[in-house]
Amino acid sequence: MTEMKPFRFGVSLWHAHTRAELVDKARRIEALGYDTLTLPDHLTDRIAPMPALITAAEAVTIIKGLLQGDQVTFAGRHYQVAGHTIAPLPVQKPHPPILIGGNGERLLTLAAREADIVGLSGITFRNGGAGPPDVSGWRASGVDVRVRLVREVAGDARYARLELNALVQQVVVTDDRRGAAEALTSRWTQLSADDILQSPYVLIGTVEQMAEDLHARRQRWGISYYVVHEPYLDAFAPVVARLAGR
Repeated sequence: MTEMKPFRFGVSLWHAHTRAELVDKARRIEALGYDTLTLPDHLTDRIAPMPALITAAEAVTIIKGLLQGDQVTFAGRHYQVAGHTIAPLPVQKPHPPILIGGNGERLLTLAAREADIVGLSGITFRNGGAGPPDVSGWRASGVDVRVRLVREVAGDARYARLELNALVQQVVVTDDRRGAAEALTSRWTQLSADDILQSPYVLIGTVEQMAEDLHARRQRWGISYYVVHEPYLDAFAPVVARLAGR
């Protein structure tokens, strides 16, 4: 059995109108015990990360080589690079941890082969994002399928080194787990209340119940790294304090 990795947590930051505000939020997130701060690449009013990250998945081979200090030559459909290098090189060796995440088979296959962290989202966007997202992958059975795919593609030795990540879409602190889950079925109509309560992409309950859920999900799927959206960073902080690094 693969050894369980310690929990760690991050925040997906949505808004910062000035550099000072961004610095203040970063310091606060760190003070609450979170390990990482991430920025979304959605074309909305949220902060935009480096544009290069948007296309990093068809470019991962080039990126890994450059970060390792290699002189990279590559000729493909989308990228042509001849004898390229970068400086300064990152401190982490052989390169900073690379996270590739999504829900589709092709993307998770790429992640299993190339990434250090495999991110699970459970969401499929249909019709170019114009229609409502398909969240049927949030069911426990759907997570089983995707984790099994990652394990089969990676192979046992590589899989043991991978870190599995999940992006949490909603955190609800409540004494009435069932009632809160029932209420959310009107938003995610594909799912039952039981589906929502068992999903790694939603956390509902008291701090104790959420901590128990995270332990159970790590035991079942090996997911140890969770990122929550900025609006939930305070509500989730007590769980972070309880579990981070354990």
